[in-house]
Amino acid sequence: MTLSAQSDASWSVFLGAALALTLSAALGVLFGDAITRLVPTHLIHLGAGAAFIVIGTLLMLGRL
Repeated sequence: MTLSAQSDASWSVFLGAALALTLSAALGVLFGDAITRLVPTHLIHLGAGAAFIVIGTLLMLGRL
């Protein structure tokens, strides 16, 4: 938004931002698919749950 306000090239800024969002989503899908082929889904769920609990605890304790 700031770049768009400082520049006369609003469409270029918009298209660059849209392309970056699309590319990051595509990379997430590709890496996610690759990881689920290597690691069973239940282990991914366990890891995500453990990370959620650890990060939540750290946030409540003010360490993060």
